[in-house]
Amino acid sequence: MDANAIGGLLLPAGLWLLIAAGVPSQHHHRLAAAALIALAIGTLTLVAWGFAFAFGSRWQALSLESDGARWVFLGLHGFFLQDATDPESIGLLVRLWPLVAAGALLAAGAVPSHVRLAAVALFALLVCGLILPVIACWGWTDGWLARLGENADLGRGWVDVGRLSTIGLATGMASLIWARLASPREPTPDMPQLPATQFPVRAVAGVLLSMAGAAALGGYDTPALSSGQFVSGAVAVSAAILTAGLYTTFTTRHADVLSAGRAALASVFVTSSAGALLPLPVVVGLGMVCGLLATIGYYVVHERWGWNDEAAIVTSVLAPSAIGLVCTGVFANGSYGVVGLLSRAELPTDQLLAQVLGIFAIALFAYSVSRVALWPLRVAPNPAARTVRTSAEPASVLSEVVATPEPAAMPTAEPAAAQDAPVASAQSTVNTAPEQTRRGLFERFKRSNVAAPTPPKQPRKVAYPYRVGGRPLSARPLAAEDGSASSETTSSHEA
Repeated sequence: MDANAIGGLLLPAGLWLLIAAGVPSQHHHRLAAAALIALAIGTLTLVAWGFAFAFGSRWQALSLESDGARWVFLGLHGFFLQDATDPESIGLLVRLWPLVAAGALLAAGAVPSHVRLAAVALFALLVCGLILPVIACWGWTDGWLARLGENADLGRGWVDVGRLSTIGLATGMASLIWARLASPREPTPDMPQLPATQFPVRAVAGVLLSMAGAAALGGYDTPALSSGQFVSGAVAVSAAILTAGLYTTFTTRHADVLSAGRAALASVFVTSSAGALLPLPVVVGLGMVCGLLATIGYYVVHERWGWNDEAAIVTSVLAPSAIGLVCTGVFANGSYGVVGLLSRAELPTDQLLAQVLGIFAIALFAYSVSRVALWPLRVAPNPAARTVRTSAEPASVLSEVVATPEPAAMPTAEPAAAQDAPVASAQSTVNTAPEQTRRGLFERFKRSNVAAPTPPKQPRKVAYPYRVGGRPLSARPLAAEDGSASSETTSSHEA
């Protein structure tokens, strides 16, 4: 293993520390189990068919050929590492594993904490087993996005030096389903607050490891850009940390460590595309944008839109990845054949078109696959009981909620039972039967927050004296609603 492969292994560790820094301690056991399950599924799927989908086009591929151009969409050889035991193939597998592991950890962190581990395993299988291998075939080696420059004269083709922006874009779009459809967050009436930093030391360690891993990943294809990627990432991370720290200090009177750590992670993703090819003022500006995404952007997504994005995948992964890929087509300085829109006077748009086309294709593929696969698991509201206020709602609404039988069909109650039944007022609440609504398959994957019913308390036995002061005890009969005394009390009085 070379130095870049070893350094790339630091990236999943940094991502996990940053995700765990914002999770309460009571959920750490579940987060650790979800992370291990996702890593195991990602590794097994990579060996079983992920490598074949990503790099199997060297032997056999699903492709189209027209006018001498070959458009490769999927590899079809190398399942279970068949004919892939040479050092080059093993090197590709080792270089791809940190990226798949990063996608697996992001997928595990994107699923809300109230969802069961079976749904986490299903989502990790979807991301690591289908989405990431397919986009790896498209954007790397000889895929159709990587060959846009040769086949369609669109600049250098799809450019992602660190390959991390591609992973962030695909995983973020797949996680968007969970934030919007799977488990919508209930609005809280309290004042919005920043997420609590549970373990600030983990956030700092996660930032350092993520920076080192991203810089190592940037030196695979072009080793000369590894140092430039690290410098650009360090500058963007510093600008993002200062921006997030100043904003939180101004608004809450203290610097928030978790927001600064998420801003730093966003800077790592935004500079992964081609940070070494961007001018230094642009890198500083991107870092400031990432600082605002981690603070204001998180407030908009979490509070205004009501998305349940506990790990801030949308603002720390998805949006920075898309911004970095677009900025590559706009501000690239022309090195290594990557010419941005503003790098020359003639305004070449080829590279920008290639980047925008790649973003649209990857985002559409990841979102469509996730939506189709997770749509049957969507939560359908089916409460066990519904509370209806008879005085606040009109009769037309109540007729739709509560099915009231006709007066002729209602049974007549016995006089004794009618006396024992309490009389409900117009302002009281009525608990109706469960509504027969359509329930999604996701309901079985959702944790039940309803506490178990408590057993009824046994009545206490209190011994009362028979005589007080030499006289037998006598109880005055209680008057019933109709003015007559109850039979039980009267009999005891006569005795």
